[in-house]
Amino acid sequence: MTEQRIQKVLIDAGVLLDHPDIISSIRNKHNVPILLAEAIPILIDYRTQPSAQGRNAERVLSQIQGTHASQAKAFPTKEPIFEGDLLAEFIFDGDPAYILKRHTFAAQSAAGRLLEVANQYGMTLVTCDDHLLAQAKANGVPCHKWPSTTPARQTTMKPVAASPSVELTPFTLHRTPKSVAMQRLPCKALPGVGEVVTTPAGKALKLTKQISQGGEGVIYATSNPGLVCKIYHAEELTVFRRQKIELMVTRRIERPGICWPTDAVFNQHSEFVGYLMPMAQGKTLFSGVFVKPEFLINFPSWGRIDLLNLCLAFLEHIRYLHSMNILVGDINPHNLLVTQDSKKLWMVDTDSFQIEGFPCPVGTVTFTAPEIQNVDYKTFMRTKEHELFAVATMLFMILFPGKPPYAQQNGGTLAENIKAKNFPYRDFDDKEKFSGENAPEGIWQSIWNHLKRDVRVAFQHTFRERKHVSLEEWIKLLSRYRYNVASKYFGNEVFPTSFYFIRDPIQVACGRCNKTITASKNLVDKKALKGHKVWCQDCHKKHRLTRMARESYEKGQQAERNNQGRPTPPPPITRPVVSPRPVPAQPQPRPQPTAQAQAAQSRPVQAQPPRHQLQQTSPTQNNRPHSPAQPQRLAPQSVRSQSQTGRRKSKVAVFLGKLWRALFSN
Repeated sequence: MTEQRIQKVLIDAGVLLDHPDIISSIRNKHNVPILLAEAIPILIDYRTQPSAQGRNAERVLSQIQGTHASQAKAFPTKEPIFEGDLLAEFIFDGDPAYILKRHTFAAQSAAGRLLEVANQYGMTLVTCDDHLLAQAKANGVPCHKWPSTTPARQTTMKPVAASPSVELTPFTLHRTPKSVAMQRLPCKALPGVGEVVTTPAGKALKLTKQISQGGEGVIYATSNPGLVCKIYHAEELTVFRRQKIELMVTRRIERPGICWPTDAVFNQHSEFVGYLMPMAQGKTLFSGVFVKPEFLINFPSWGRIDLLNLCLAFLEHIRYLHSMNILVGDINPHNLLVTQDSKKLWMVDTDSFQIEGFPCPVGTVTFTAPEIQNVDYKTFMRTKEHELFAVATMLFMILFPGKPPYAQQNGGTLAENIKAKNFPYRDFDDKEKFSGENAPEGIWQSIWNHLKRDVRVAFQHTFRERKHVSLEEWIKLLSRYRYNVASKYFGNEVFPTSFYFIRDPIQVACGRCNKTITASKNLVDKKALKGHKVWCQDCHKKHRLTRMARESYEKGQQAERNNQGRPTPPPPITRPVVSPRPVPAQPQPRPQPTAQAQAAQSRPVQAQPPRHQLQQTSPTQNNRPHSPAQPQRLAPQSVRSQSQTGRRKSKVAVFLGKLWRALFSN
């Protein structure tokens, strides 16, 4: 007969409030009852209430305070305490029990902290909360449900059945949007901090504090530590929203990490105002990972393997949702939350998911497939193939922290590049056609070079060839990639310092700037044999830019030398239309001058220039354009004709001068 193994049993605060005798029941079965110190403030809040829970809280607290809990160095099972944790022993109804206190948790919600401690110490969790129960099952934590309706004398720990609820039925697929009225719902008052909301089953929850506020509504913490409440703004309360939330809560989606609506909530006038959902943890993917300075502050120890963990966690969520015929629709980094545990990812704003005839009314250009760019999302039903494009985009932006796949140099807008399939990164099998010249400068080309080849090909199929890669294929590719990184076949750097992955790294000084860099030992040895040294990436870039500038300058100088000694061609001009030269009139006999004319002629006459000189200096003759086609052949003919005409006109002038003097001289 084998000896029964002693179990450490972690008790949820909700069980203590309903059944404080569970501590003694656990001890009677030779197990170790343990409370988390997080439960003490909850008991203090209830101790003053005039109810059964208030009396139970007072009972537990009085015994903890009355026995003056003492510090313990190990569990009764001889298992040590983790560094940073504290364990205290107190006496309850004559039996010892323990309180565990942890100063720093990785999880942020109360439910997450219970699961974190139970998982690390190998404890069995006891709870009344169905949501916490589902989370424990999903995380592999042993868990039992303590039925709240069972009398204390009959309390026994019974394992929860593997499928306590009816199997979930997937939603039906619709090709066209459902015709739902967008009319406003009546709302006399929106609840705020300190007020109470109720569920359709009559459960009341108090809104304890405001967590955040957005364009659709306000998120509040509630008196249930594991749940938050979204209260819509008055203008967002429509028949459409209420019917969609009522449809969503018909499926109890209890997958950890998906903040699915659990119940609709109503104000004091029984008017629909919002819904309840699990509390998410962490920072948005945009602010935590996609902004490099924030990423280095928030996750300084992360490597590429952590980015791959995020990708796989995201893919698992999408695969589960698609199995239920649910489309996310608005995939974007603001709706994904990350924590220090890179294997966990939270999805929020689930009320915008596309379900049955309710489309996802919002979207962003970066994650929209090319065939549905510029489409009104409110009147259009996405398909799973459309979502595969958004999934691939998100995977790319996680591996290239924050960089969209179609961002590039000298390119158009993101929408234009998406439609044109203008994916800028290099195709190593077709370097001539896809050389990567337009890829963004900086670290992004190095990240592309460091990716596993089949992952690069999958991205090229999606963004350049429009071949959809299935979720199963992505999971297979990235799982192998993660294994290769863990095995050190590929680099684990998020932002690589070398252009290609180095399998034999050594630390050397750059041969140009003397900066310490990581280089391949094989490459260093080869260059040493030739009397050369390796350079860092910055020096290579400066050298390339300097060479390009020098080559451009030399080409300009050569072009200038080639043009020296050649006449500058005249600018193209339009030859003016020249009117035909009039035929000279026959000379008429001059009339006899009058007495006044004779007196005038008796005055000394100034020498007049010859007529041929007047004709040569006329503006019409000077400005007459010459044909640029044959300037050298036409120029001598023009000069010769002018000389002959000048001699002919000179004889006529002499003859007229003699005639003038003969007629009018004294």
